[in-house]
Amino acid sequence: MGANLYHSLNELTLIRLAKLTQAGQRDPELYHFVKAMVDAVAAVDPTIREEIGEPLEISPTPDYDPYVAADEFDTYLGGLPGRLDINESIDHQLARAIRLTLGASEETLPDEAAIDLVLNPAKNPVLASVNGEMVIHQLSRALNQVNLSALVTVSHVIDSQLQRHRGLAHTRPLVLPIPRLEQDIVIPSLVQGNPAALELYLRLQANNIAHMQELAALGVDENTLSCLHTNATRIRKSINGPLGAFHHLFRLRTCLNAQEENYNLARTLVQQLPATAPLIAAHFEKPAPCGIRVRANLTPICPEGKRYCGIPIWKSIIDAYPNRDI
Repeated sequence: MGANLYHSLNELTLIRLAKLTQAGQRDPELYHFVKAMVDAVAAVDPTIREEIGEPLEISPTPDYDPYVAADEFDTYLGGLPGRLDINESIDHQLARAIRLTLGASEETLPDEAAIDLVLNPAKNPVLASVNGEMVIHQLSRALNQVNLSALVTVSHVIDSQLQRHRGLAHTRPLVLPIPRLEQDIVIPSLVQGNPAALELYLRLQANNIAHMQELAALGVDENTLSCLHTNATRIRKSINGPLGAFHHLFRLRTCLNAQEENYNLARTLVQQLPATAPLIAAHFEKPAPCGIRVRANLTPICPEGKRYCGIPIWKSIIDAYPNRDI
């Protein structure tokens, strides 16, 4: 039975769909549907074909016996309609999600090999694409079946930037208290290293804190006072989300063009991955975009064009990434 839909999507989503359907026509109906959309847009704006470019070269995945995989799955459930994964390692949870996507059993596709299929850019070039196809690529979406959580401390301005990573859930205080100068004001490295700038910076912050305290003494409520917090006010929060969203965070924010706080946060979290998920962590040794692209044998290695930082960071592993002060 057919269905008639009135649907709109942005150009980036259409490009993602076109790149993926060109790469593998597993669903002929979807391929022809997306092709018809591209043809319709190209009739008005032919440059859409240039933006889509060449198809992604995605290697075909091996064929597995889906019935063996199904029986293994049923054995795990033990007759229950569902079972929580609370005692499973993150590595094993991810590997099982990949096997479920491919219809593979643990014997035919062990954990390390399964994770390698998705997180190795040489085998999954979707990871290295600048168009973000991984958000709709079915195999890459297995990354969304495992979650990471972190406690973080960032300035007010970086808190706003982190919220742009919409795949992550953020838990932060309902109301920020009046900051204390020593503990609750973030000092940028460039300011910290310049005595004159540091003195001025701290004096202005102290004046603002004193002003907030005066207003509080007059009965101004905390919600109103929150409008007076500077961008430097420290926010302590927790973030939680699927590995796919963290992959996006780690990739973008370990680029040397990233802002200092974002870069330091992402670098620190990636460096802690081995203790939580060693099989996953092995694929984050070079998490910056250039590091992923060099593993995928793609050129240019840096996708930033004229914004290339000039440092071949793709030659370094995460533990050797430099400190930044931009």
